[in-house]
Amino acid sequence: ESVVLQMKSMAIHNILNFPFPTPPSRNALQKAIEMLQHLGALDIKEGITDDGRKMNLFPLSPRYSKMLLVGNENGCLPYIISIVSALSVGEPFLTEHELGIAANRDDPENPVRQDDDVNDQKKQMRALYFKSQSKFCKLDKYSDVIKLLSAVSSLDYVTPEGRTAFMKANFMRPKLVEETRKLRKQIFYIVKS
Repeated sequence: ESVVLQMKSMAIHNILNFPFPTPPSRNALQKAIEMLQHLGALDIKEGITDDGRKMNLFPLSPRYSKMLLVGNENGCLPYIISIVSALSVGEPFLTEHELGIAANRDDPENPVRQDDDVNDQKKQMRALYFKSQSKFCKLDKYSDVIKLLSAVSSLDYVTPEGRTAFMKANFMRPKLVEETRKLRKQIFYIVKS
């Protein structure tokens, strides 16, 4: 979708017959064109629209760019920028499996044969993990998007010196969080421009 939108913005009209070095399938190109039409980036004649030109300015998937346009229309652009940044980069939280605290009672390959101290440590770690996760879900405990928004926005209230400790205490991936912050800053700059 991004490639098709970029080509349309460069006035390359016949994308299905374009001589790509490694051509995608015609079906994939047709689906991308249909999706861009559905998003309003292309018109019925496959010409780029004003929204399509705006969407092409962002270093994002057209789907996320469309979210930014709709967020701007509805007066909630700063929130949408944070959400889109997090969705584009990836899950900022470590999982239970990555931390080694996932419940494995019924797993025949990993029977629980550890001493009580290790089990107690895992229980304490799981309790801290779920307490941390619940902090980010206060507004809506069923919404992953609100959880992402809370996580990204929470770092605005942490001093630069305290970020590492904050991310560790909340089981966050520092590299992905930093990438999300950089993308968010870049999108704000593009919007202001």
